[in-house]
Amino acid sequence: MRTVLIIILLFAITLPCFAELTQQDLEKISNLIDRKLEPIKLDVAEMKGKMATKDDLLNMWKDIDGKIDVLYGVTIGILIAIIATILSITLPSVLQRWFERRKQTRDEDRLRKIEAELEKLKIIREVAKKLAEEKPELAEAYRMVGLL
Repeated sequence: MRTVLIIILLFAITLPCFAELTQQDLEKISNLIDRKLEPIKLDVAEMKGKMATKDDLLNMWKDIDGKIDVLYGVTIGILIAIIATILSITLPSVLQRWFERRKQTRDEDRLRKIEAELEKLKIIREVAKKLAEEKPELAEAYRMVGLL
């Protein structure tokens, strides 16, 4: 029962709404809607503009990223070229000094060996001189060999 009363009350309240609207009422409603929609339309247009701006910014960022990647590549290439140039200038002189030191070390080792052999030959000559003095018949043989 209560539900029926509520429905009847609702219909009683909405009954004037079923009346017909005049042309003047429709124009007022149309003007009111137009006035209320105008700011909304402007807001929508502004939002579309902002979205277009965002799309432009995103495209610009993509372009900038691509250019930065190219810039990184070029920078790395330049650094490699600089390092290669520095190495080509310094490496030969460093290697040359290293080979010279190595050769000098080898020469010093050979010189030590030769000096050691010379000392041995001096000792052998001294021994040969002593033997030639003790036995004069060996002196001629030592001279032929080159010990005297």
